[in-house]
Amino acid sequence: MPPSYPKKPNPTLHKIPPIESSDHSQRKALNKNAFNLAAEKISSPLSELEQYIGHKFFDKKLIIQALTHRSYSQEVIPPEADNERLEFLGDSVLQMIVTKRLWAELEWEDEGVLTRRRSEKVSGRALANVAREMDLSKYIRLGKGELKTGGRQKSSILADVLEALVGAIYLDAGYEKCAEVVEYWLWRDSDVEEGDILADDYKSKLQQELQRTDSHLPVYHVTHESGPEHDKIFNVEVRHSGKVLGKGEGRSKKEAEQIAARESIEMLVGESGERMKG
Repeated sequence: MPPSYPKKPNPTLHKIPPIESSDHSQRKALNKNAFNLAAEKISSPLSELEQYIGHKFFDKKLIIQALTHRSYSQEVIPPEADNERLEFLGDSVLQMIVTKRLWAELEWEDEGVLTRRRSEKVSGRALANVAREMDLSKYIRLGKGELKTGGRQKSSILADVLEALVGAIYLDAGYEKCAEVVEYWLWRDSDVEEGDILADDYKSKLQQELQRTDSHLPVYHVTHESGPEHDKIFNVEVRHSGKVLGKGEGRSKKEAEQIAARESIEMLVGESGERMKG
């Protein structure tokens, strides 16, 4: 049975008190004690989060690490383990879970369709949406700088934490339990397929819309790239006749372009409606 979600809580994660030590082994032991202290202090909100996730952790240190952004870990002494390694593991486990599910579910589809559907399920946008549904942003441990710049609402951070949670669940309970939880996250709203960014070709639709009144084609431009080489975030804007129609963010240029094209179509439809009212 899938987990039933309770009323969204409003947790407050307590910062682990800083500890100073020059001895490596002593620092390691104290860091472990700090983790245990954190788990004890935030046991109530973590218990509520576990209900959203659909898994009760045996090793509470794993869920704490999954929620710990690098910006936070660098502000405490000694530095804590952040979620980047768990994110690396979770990304691979997530790919396998989604691939196996689609392989069994779409047995007559070819490789191209399976690849596209997998991209839909594991896209940064899709994962960030799942994280928002669970109110995951309230639990993420961020540094002061990230908090000031709205880090809790950044899609890239939300998606990364969700991947880290996948890695944490895999280590805590094994593949089968992890697959059960992840499939519930990603397939519980499977009837709403039009919401998937890559399911429709918004770039082609935008081009067709613009060519009704103009022969010029839309131009896509990458305005910003961030993140490590293996996990980049792309920001793209689409222009037409010198005017910015829409912007998009994604884990690939293709995803960011599709999001920008969709935003552009929505803008054009809105303008068309206003003209009709006038």
